[in-house]
Amino acid sequence: MTNNIEARGDTRFYQDDTHMDYNKLYTIDEALDAITQKKYGKDVRYALRVGLERVYHDAQANSNDNNMEVARARGAFNALNNRLENIDALLTGKADGGEVKTMIANILDGSPRGTYANLSALQQAKPTGDTGVFVTSDTKKWFYWNGNAWQEGGLYQSSTVSPYDTFAFVAGDKPINFNNTNKTIEITGNNTYLLQGKVNAITKEVVAYPTSSSWVVIDTITKKMKTIFNPAATDIIVGAVFNPQHARPQITFNGYFTIDNTTPVNPDEVATYSDNIIYVPQGNIVYDRTTKKLKYPRVNVKVGKQDNWIDANEITLNNSAGFIVWDKAQRRIVSGDVVNTNNVLLGYYDNTTGRVFLNSFSIATKTKKIACLGDSITEGVNANGWQWHRYIDQWAKNNGIETTIINLGIGGTSVCTSSYVTDTLKPFVNRLETIPIDTDIVTIFGGTNDWGNNATLGTIDDTGKETFYGAYKYILEWLAINRPNAKVMTTTPLKRYFRGGGTTWVNAQTTPNNKGNLLQDYVRAVKEVSDLYAVPCVDLHNDSGLNPVLEIVRTKFMGDGLHPTAEGNKRMYPIILDKMRPLLEYD
Repeated sequence: MTNNIEARGDTRFYQDDTHMDYNKLYTIDEALDAITQKKYGKDVRYALRVGLERVYHDAQANSNDNNMEVARARGAFNALNNRLENIDALLTGKADGGEVKTMIANILDGSPRGTYANLSALQQAKPTGDTGVFVTSDTKKWFYWNGNAWQEGGLYQSSTVSPYDTFAFVAGDKPINFNNTNKTIEITGNNTYLLQGKVNAITKEVVAYPTSSSWVVIDTITKKMKTIFNPAATDIIVGAVFNPQHARPQITFNGYFTIDNTTPVNPDEVATYSDNIIYVPQGNIVYDRTTKKLKYPRVNVKVGKQDNWIDANEITLNNSAGFIVWDKAQRRIVSGDVVNTNNVLLGYYDNTTGRVFLNSFSIATKTKKIACLGDSITEGVNANGWQWHRYIDQWAKNNGIETTIINLGIGGTSVCTSSYVTDTLKPFVNRLETIPIDTDIVTIFGGTNDWGNNATLGTIDDTGKETFYGAYKYILEWLAINRPNAKVMTTTPLKRYFRGGGTTWVNAQTTPNNKGNLLQDYVRAVKEVSDLYAVPCVDLHNDSGLNPVLEIVRTKFMGDGLHPTAEGNKRMYPIILDKMRPLLEYD
């Protein structure tokens, strides 16, 4: 009884409750299955009987023990040749070994080598075949050459790539720039997107704006970005351009991008991650990496269509990472988990890397204080209030970095004491104490007055304040000792073509001063000392694009041959920014 219970409890035995046909002579396999599977005893006993009868019948009919194996091999078929004919029919049309080898050789790695409008276009272009996979746009199917003809391989990535199911994120070392002046999308950096766990490079090129509102997509076959109204199955949506014909079209993009080389900050230029955003009418939200505090001015936490204005405050971001949420019940921003319906997700923070991802139109990593030590060019003479650092300041704020500029530029001052010195025109080395103790970045921009006032150049081995070399070394050593937390950046003098109080223009690049030195001698000194102290140096002398010896340049950018105008400042500030950007973005 115990064995019977065990058998009935085993799914392999006695589960079939259908009755056998007691007038049918079953095959051996059918009888054997019935013995173990039939639930009722009479069916099992009939299976035993019919099994013995089938054995006797086959032995009588074939009179050879070997034919018992033949009987079992034919299975449900009346004769073995019937079963063999059935197998032949199933094999008809199946690829043989040679065909399989040809297919594999022609497909290669499966990556498409091109796309055509339809199969006819592919056949016309490649009548004798080719290696690799090719895709047709009309059916979105891929084809390979089987040795004789183009063979269909099914939908290309149909199970994973769909413009409506996939929204890729674009990353890179340079932003994708939407140029509203030229109506183009500029891809100049090493940009990528992620698909199926694989990072794919995007082709560097310039893409024209669409003529009407369209999607911005990446063609997964060509790895190129394009605009299209109806994306194909092989396209992935990464953004959109609405009303491109307008002066300021509405642009959305899922990735690192700029509009006219400026990070978008206006609501009509930004695609929000959700309906839950923090709107900052004035100032910035500031994340202090040292104190782990998120400080915000008066803001509006907008949840859907609901406005929630709250006064300025700060929160501490505890633990290594977590969420930033809006607590609807307490009407305040908090850090923690989204634990109930009263919590609305606003962002995420990672204290280990010092990064905050906040769904806001304004966020700063830290307030940066920049002290600019210089002469009249730093002061902003002839620049109509738009010194180069004003452009830096604007760029920083547009990119979520709160900056404070300390302008220490004084017209007529030099770097060293052997140049023209008065109580009001103190050289750089005599006014280093004016640099605030809490300065984050110090820029040094001088040398043109040292050439003009015949300062002693000296050598790299000099110490003290008297020579240009020695004074520059003194400045960098003083900063290292007295402002150890400040990051320092030097700048070479610009080219100059200046007549001063005279009546003729003087080319400082070809005319030595009274000490026998050209302006580029002082330029070389700045670069050598900067290299000695491992300080980044901006070579405006050679890289600014400003040479006032050329009348067309002087007229537009440096009217007096020495001081850049507002347009001149605008021309040189990106060169300075390239060196300063890491100092602004990283602590």
